[in-house]
Amino acid sequence: MLVPFLSKNLRQDLANIYAYCRWADDLADESETPEEALQRLGIFETLLNRLFKGKKVKHPVFWALGETVERHELEKKPFLDLISAFKQDQVKSRYETFEDLIDYCSRSADPVGRLVLGCFDALDEENIYYSDLTCSGLQLTNFWADVGIDLDKERIYIPAEDMRRFGITEEDLLEREMNPELRDLLAFEVERSRDWLLCGRKLLNRLGFFASFSVDIFNSGGLGMLKKLKENEYEVFACRCKLSKTDKYRILFSAMGRLVGRQLGLQ
Repeated sequence: MLVPFLSKNLRQDLANIYAYCRWADDLADESETPEEALQRLGIFETLLNRLFKGKKVKHPVFWALGETVERHELEKKPFLDLISAFKQDQVKSRYETFEDLIDYCSRSADPVGRLVLGCFDALDEENIYYSDLTCSGLQLTNFWADVGIDLDKERIYIPAEDMRRFGITEEDLLEREMNPELRDLLAFEVERSRDWLLCGRKLLNRLGFFASFSVDIFNSGGLGMLKKLKENEYEVFACRCKLSKTDKYRILFSAMGRLVGRQLGLQ
């Protein structure tokens, strides 16, 4: 949205990080078998290790990424964590506890926020804390909206301990019929994710003009999705919950208003 107003180098740096994430994700999702995905991700990880050893890597993603890493002194761990999460998707399709799920989010979602913070030279302990809450909150939101889609992939991200607490079995999910117990379970998960996103909004007042606006858009979009789920009575099988064009414009203009307010010291 405000990308055209960013410096040329920063635009390229964000594009390079996106390309890395997209390429790794495609290796995981577009492989014919989990074994093939693991092999291809392993090769990708080897190339990453070569890059961080200071060697030139003849691969379009890493050729460009090298400049970004050097310019912002980015660490290898967030890049490795993403590969770790994509590998986990090949061998793990159920999560026993919420803590297990958050561990996955800490490697599949949080690294992206940390890398973006690095590009904006805004990496510090508090910023990372609020960024992680936002990124994990967004991923959790997608999990609750995509229950039906994930079932098609033979994956269940709702923690098993929560399902037992609300009296829901895997068979109940596979029947793809909403019932009061499942609605209560999803309401619980939605409210917990909302708390994470609301807490993550404290990051807005700690970032500069462009970064805070971008975070506001993503965070507000997540909150908007959770609101839609609640309004739709947590129906996750008949259709996927989506934000309308009107919703998106409302989020955009509201974020712009808050941005102006922060610049004027009104928020």
